[in-house]
Amino acid sequence: MADKLLVRGYQVGVGDCIYVRIPNGQDGFHMLIDCGTIGSIDHLKRAVSHIKENLLPDSVIPGKKRLDLILVTHRHKDHIK
Repeated sequence: MADKLLVRGYQVGVGDCIYVRIPNGQDGFHMLIDCGTIGSIDHLKRAVSHIKENLLPDSVIPGKKRLDLILVTHRHKDHIK
């Protein structure tokens, strides 16, 4: 399925967490745009766990996942917590 563009926004309370997969060869290019929340981080933890377990490909390092880029739009907690 890595041959299709995928953009997924997660409900993290007051904040942003956006995952993007861009087709690029077999595994695609994987990036996270912002990843923060104000208040409880329970929703954010679930979002990051889902991304790690279901969307990221394995790294060349055994037991690790690959994320190619983290993009932070600005330095507020609802974007970088």
